[in-house]
Amino acid sequence: MHQHAFEQTQANAFAWHERMRRLDQVIRQQCNFALETKLGGESMAAKIAEACESDDVVMWCCGLADIQLHLDRVGARVVIWGARHP
Repeated sequence: MHQHAFEQTQANAFAWHERMRRLDQVIRQQCNFALETKLGGESMAAKIAEACESDDVVMWCCGLADIQLHLDRVGARVVIWGARHP
């Protein structure tokens, strides 16, 4: 494993690209792969749809009981991390 000195934004981008690279690899090789995602954008949903074309895909979805709990959770993250997610 390589060690890099990244700022938070760079580290997040690096991790995103690495996860997508690994997902592409397991789709090609038809291997098992587990990941966690909030499905916040279109890229991950598109990759999952692509995987469904050639493989069986199992998804577990979970959420909080109501929208206020989600807003409170995001607000707590803002306090800790100092930035909102889009």
